[in-house]
Amino acid sequence: MAKNRKSGDGLIRRIGNFNIYQRIDRHGNWMIVENLIKSWQVRYRDDNEMYSLLMFVLSFKDEIVDSYLERFIVGGYFQTNHLHDWLCMTNGGEKDGNGDVNYLPFFTAYWKLIDDEAKREAGYGEKAGKDEDEKALEEAVLSENLIEEMKNIRIDEDGTVHER
Repeated sequence: MAKNRKSGDGLIRRIGNFNIYQRIDRHGNWMIVENLIKSWQVRYRDDNEMYSLLMFVLSFKDEIVDSYLERFIVGGYFQTNHLHDWLCMTNGGEKDGNGDVNYLPFFTAYWKLIDDEAKREAGYGEKAGKDEDEKALEEAVLSENLIEEMKNIRIDEDGTVHER
């Protein structure tokens, strides 16, 4: 379990489900990344390259940069908490010609997933066709109509519905 925050800690930013703190103590300056429920954290001292990298990335106040940073943190969270799951990581535990476990299938799929998501967010993915656009528009109109109808009714505690 992560330790409670101390008075010398300063929250730099919340990225998704993670907080990034800076701590200054007698051992140096630290960059601390932890999940919101404080069950996981990773710390980098100021003589670590990751400390400088995080400070640089956090200097940008941009949603796109934050989304990439969140993916980076989630990747680290996943790897530090799930490396023991050999079947997931190794495509069933297959071994290569040297008898070593082959990690390539998992990592190829993992990075493809991240790349595809980044491309979709950046607008490089496949564009929705006319049918998908019309369906999305119909769903939006239906949703708006339902919201308007809900404004005109009142539901009692016993479940009885009344029009206003």
